[in-house]
Amino acid sequence: MKRHIVFTVINDLSYDQRMYRICSSLSNVGYDVTLIGRLLNSSIKLKKQTYNQKRLNSWFQKGKIMYLEFNIRLFFVLLFTSADCICAIDLDTILPCYFSSKIRNIKRVYDAHELFTEQKEIVTRPAIQKLWLRVERFAVPKFLFGYTVNDFIAKEFIGAVIGPQGKVIQEIQRETGTTINLEEVGSVGEVSIFSPVKEGLDKAVAWIKGIVAVPQVGDVYEATVKGIKEFGAFVEFMPGKQGLLHISEISWKRLESMEGVLKENDIVKVKLIGLDPKTGKFKLSRKVLMPKPEFKPREQQQ
Repeated sequence: MKRHIVFTVINDLSYDQRMYRICSSLSNVGYDVTLIGRLLNSSIKLKKQTYNQKRLNSWFQKGKIMYLEFNIRLFFVLLFTSADCICAIDLDTILPCYFSSKIRNIKRVYDAHELFTEQKEIVTRPAIQKLWLRVERFAVPKFLFGYTVNDFIAKEFIGAVIGPQGKVIQEIQRETGTTINLEEVGSVGEVSIFSPVKEGLDKAVAWIKGIVAVPQVGDVYEATVKGIKEFGAFVEFMPGKQGLLHISEISWKRLESMEGVLKENDIVKVKLIGLDPKTGKFKLSRKVLMPKPEFKPREQQQ
């Protein structure tokens, strides 16, 4: 007998390509899958898929009352729908999934394909953000399985995230306790991060964002000294990105050597001042962040 998995979203299923890929993949390997969403006044007819699709009617189409109505309807549907596992997609369906799975004593999974409480439409409304943060603190710890974040990166950064022979992505997974999948979707790369704990997820997201971020001339960074040479220090100012802090850019005072100035693993604040036109490497400066000493002219002899 096939295992039945129910996924819940708050959209109308018409254009959710991510859920199409997830549900199709599970259906193709033998699971009985049902995707539940919301019927809108503007909804188009759904195409037939290899998995079941169900839309719940809503009297209210937007606002807080819409969330309340949909969650109540979803709770009762989940309560009486045969399932071996219920998966909430994001916070906006997590409560009915939690309460129904607890009552029925079946497995529940939380799939946070985006950092819901950090979305622009949430962050810019403090009262709404506070409400969702309370929901997050209450419900997320009660889900033992799942926790996913998806993000899109430029296609050329896929190799940087994977690293030579997969060393970079393996290190990220090992240090953060996450599982990371990378997939080319058109002209971009889709990154999926799975973690049983939020701390590991946040760390992995920050790590990957650091790898794919594009350094900007004029920005200031906390850098780690990776190597010392007679002409300066090589420092890592972003994950996977190193630059030269030349001896002449360390201090306004003239330095004769690097001895006793810096050592490996020192943390130093630097500013990206440009790129070397010949090598394309990053040029960094520490002294531009320091007050420039005033040089008083010698008093003329009388």
